[in-house]
Amino acid sequence: QFQALKDGWLNPARTYRPHTRWWWPGNAVTKDGITWELEQMRQQGMGGVEIMTPWRMYAKGNIDYLSQEFLDMVNHAIREAGQKDMEVAISFCPGWKFGGSWVPPTQRSKVLTQGWEDVSGPDSFDRELPEYMPPLKSQYGIDPTFHSDAPDENQIVAVVAARIVGEKLDSDSFVDLIGKVTDNRLQWKIPEGKWRIMAFRLKYTGEQSTATENFPHRQWVVDHFSVDAMRDYCDYLGGTLYRSSGLEFGRTVDTLFCDSFEIMVIPGTIHWSNAALNEFSAFKGYDLTRYLPGIWWDIGELTPKIRYDVNDFLGWLGLKATFMTFIDWCSKHDIQARIQPYYRFTEELIQGAGVTPRPEMEVTTARFAVITDPRKAVAAGGHLYGHKIISAESYTFLHPQRYRTTLEEMKIATDAFLRDGVTQFYNHGYLYSPEMHVAPSRDVPWANRISHWNTWWRYYHCLSEYIDRCCFLLRQGDFAADVLVYSPQSTVWTEKVLFDNERRVMPYGDVGQTLVANGYDFDPVNDDILQHHARVADSQVKVRDLSYRFLLLPRTTAVPVATMEFIRQFVLGGGIVIALDELPSTSVGLADSVKNDARVKLIVSELFGSDGKGKVHPGGGRTYYIADYKIPDYEVTERAFDPTSLKYEPMLPVTPPQQALLGALREHLDPDFALAGNQQSNGLTFLHRRLGTDDIYFVTNLLQEASQTTVTFRVPGKIPECWDPMTGKIYPVFVYRAHAKGVEIPIDLPAYASRCFMFRSKPPQTHLSEASLEDVRELTDHEVKGVSSRNGEVRVTLVENGRNKVARTTVSGLPEPYAVGGTWQMVLEGYRYEKVEQQITQLKSWTEDPLTRHFSGTGRYMLDFQVPSQYVTPDLEAVLDLGKVGEVAEVILNGKPAGVAWMRPYRLDITAILEKGTNHLEILVTNTLINYVSGLDHLPDVPDDLIPHYGSTAHIYNEGAREWEHREKGFHPLPLSGLMGPVRIIPRCSVTLEPVS
Repeated sequence: QFQALKDGWLNPARTYRPHTRWWWPGNAVTKDGITWELEQMRQQGMGGVEIMTPWRMYAKGNIDYLSQEFLDMVNHAIREAGQKDMEVAISFCPGWKFGGSWVPPTQRSKVLTQGWEDVSGPDSFDRELPEYMPPLKSQYGIDPTFHSDAPDENQIVAVVAARIVGEKLDSDSFVDLIGKVTDNRLQWKIPEGKWRIMAFRLKYTGEQSTATENFPHRQWVVDHFSVDAMRDYCDYLGGTLYRSSGLEFGRTVDTLFCDSFEIMVIPGTIHWSNAALNEFSAFKGYDLTRYLPGIWWDIGELTPKIRYDVNDFLGWLGLKATFMTFIDWCSKHDIQARIQPYYRFTEELIQGAGVTPRPEMEVTTARFAVITDPRKAVAAGGHLYGHKIISAESYTFLHPQRYRTTLEEMKIATDAFLRDGVTQFYNHGYLYSPEMHVAPSRDVPWANRISHWNTWWRYYHCLSEYIDRCCFLLRQGDFAADVLVYSPQSTVWTEKVLFDNERRVMPYGDVGQTLVANGYDFDPVNDDILQHHARVADSQVKVRDLSYRFLLLPRTTAVPVATMEFIRQFVLGGGIVIALDELPSTSVGLADSVKNDARVKLIVSELFGSDGKGKVHPGGGRTYYIADYKIPDYEVTERAFDPTSLKYEPMLPVTPPQQALLGALREHLDPDFALAGNQQSNGLTFLHRRLGTDDIYFVTNLLQEASQTTVTFRVPGKIPECWDPMTGKIYPVFVYRAHAKGVEIPIDLPAYASRCFMFRSKPPQTHLSEASLEDVRELTDHEVKGVSSRNGEVRVTLVENGRNKVARTTVSGLPEPYAVGGTWQMVLEGYRYEKVEQQITQLKSWTEDPLTRHFSGTGRYMLDFQVPSQYVTPDLEAVLDLGKVGEVAEVILNGKPAGVAWMRPYRLDITAILEKGTNHLEILVTNTLINYVSGLDHLPDVPDDLIPHYGSTAHIYNEGAREWEHREKGFHPLPLSGLMGPVRIIPRCSVTLEPVS
């Protein structure tokens, strides 16, 4: 098993390699271009592509979506990818909403609207029904004045009247008036008092799939709440693809893809479909018609019951019509569905991720930020429902500006995704382009150009190799966590149905970040898991092979009675439940509401005591109530999606309510990942997976400075070894302390560095020779006996001390760091930039010189320098420290490659190639594209050689130019560009490691 694990780590298969979204603008592709770009991707370590069709960007050369020529191009891409051992995913729509020009009028997206009029009686009402009043301006690409030619456009679904009592509608007074309506005219004798007449209508949104607005035909969004519409959609589009490429389904073509749900509604309406009322009756067991006002208006004590039922129904219908229709179609055709199951859709997120064979998340952060919704919720769906592959649309919003992102920033963002559970990466992204140099006006308006356009593209493989190894290792075994955090979904569903077009992000507050920063990982959990898939055993919640000791209830006021019964079973079975901010006070839904409400109250009283403070139960169960934790009310913040908010922010000091939560956890279980003194982490963080009797920890330092501390891993009795995903090396951990609480290891990680640790129940079969001095130094901070010199080498003898192994890694008398300087020859060659040659004696940023301020590309620094003999001896290793670099440095010393430094601290081992006396040093430094793009005074035209095929200009597309005008033009060039130094040679002692006899 170990050998297979090691082989997979050293040679990860294509599924572990990073994939990329491959935009085909207007499908203006050629077979030669497809082959060439796939070759670039493969050379840089990519394992697959996701083909997606956005706007037309050229006046000519475009290929109609689903035409035979388009299908020929897709098949050519599949063949070429297969030959290169790459996978292909196909987006299941043009743009990124399920829709197309073939969707018939009656199967297009719909909403339920409401128009109302207040009247007084007694009187007679004999006139046209009130109409829904749409907003004057369009929102999110929907024209509120759109009128469909479908025969049921604006069809009356229901007409209800209700008595107005104060600010509410009296639910006992509801009157169904549909039988009194003829041709949109109502005739009704108004009873005495104030009444509100409400007309509910079916309306088509006219929504078009995003990023297809300049196609010659409208790409109509399909009705996502109609099984028939979705089945016809899958049969048409899927059938077309299958007839053309089906032999490769499940082979080279691994998934069909559904992007995040941007299915919009007209403000003040809800998603709906023709048969929805009848389906509601079948699902919930009662007729919703007379209660429809409760969606929009306060109807008293029934309001939260009706709103929950409507949300629950729409969630079920969305899963049934969209998810399961699409997933089942894919399954029947030997392929998997990959879905981003969040944002503006109705289904409960964890379940949506759980039913999806390949769930995918997004929201990129280059910092320590535990994003519970949607990132952790999607990962939880994968964990709880049993999926190994949890993918991510990666790096989309690292910066507001395109072309600014660095490889180091992507590595930081990668680690944040890995920490939250990602095991497959889809870059966002690679733009198909026949142009060799960046053209901002012929580019999509967001994301990062991880393609041949980018200055640092030839070094991308450095990151991809790191991702390979991490994804391989973190797809082994099962996720290990201590805490389940109950989703606030039920509470939110009782509060509102009119979400309009906000992102449906659940209010977990800071709970997730607090848990992880203090060494406890978690999964959000939903009602479906607790009611249908979980069991209680050994004082834990068990789901498949996963075990959880704690259940947290954040601001939970409403809980289905079946969920509450499971919580009771968990506590009486020895489990720990902690309520934050509020205690549950009611059940959900209209059916048996009086009985269910009473049962929920009784269980809460039983579990938390008559005073509601929590109590100890027989069998070791325990409840806690932290009333002042203050989870925020439900509100959607765009902050997590705003690239300007992604800056690092240190954790705030632990508050008394947080301390109470942590105290309750520690009373029963030590942290899984405990910093010295149970200190709260500002960014040194972890992910834990369990592989049989062994344990895997991914540890990353998401801090701007080195992290030096000791960490206790809660794996008592196990033996650690280090798996370095940056180098692929595997070696023992030489310094650790085993004790009753686990294994304590000194951690010394530079800024944004990471390691994987394997804890084995049996001694690992790893040779000491696989470790270098640097490996030992980073994991050692103890002085030890047993250092000697023999045959010109410093020998470090490992000393047995029980189960502890220690090593000394420093030797006194080392020479001081040696400054490398003199007159450098600097040559700059970059994007559309006249070659610059200079002799410089002082290293500084290119942006300090007006001549090179907007240079983007590669600068070559050349220097001959002298090295004193005391720096080149058998007893020493030599490290070249480049100081400040912007952004990637490739080093060649004495004509031999020394390596590529693409992250801080920009150091390379040059021991084997450093010589006494004269040395010739070449450093190739590559910065980012943003400096060049920000200095453009006009946008580049289509190159002359491409005009015959693509046309000389294109006025049909302006999104890319607008992005340049608003965000990139005049942007201040990045101040760290080029080589700033100081450049030094740092000596280290050379060691040979020996096992103890």
